[in-house]
Amino acid sequence: MSSIVFDTHAFVKRLTAAGMPLQQAEILAEEQARLIDERRVTRAYLDERIKALEYRLTLRLGG
Repeated sequence: MSSIVFDTHAFVKRLTAAGMPLQQAEILAEEQARLIDERRVTRAYLDERIKALEYRLTLRLGG
């Protein structure tokens, strides 16, 4: 299973190279990583949703 990798170090380097203060860039990187992790959809979640949809479809079709 592949996963999303967010390189916080590279992100901070790019932000500071563009003129953002280091402390601000680090906080932004931490928050960005947290948001990515919270919004990530797992295979288990998708499997669960598919099963629920299959069940509902079976009921509608009278199976």
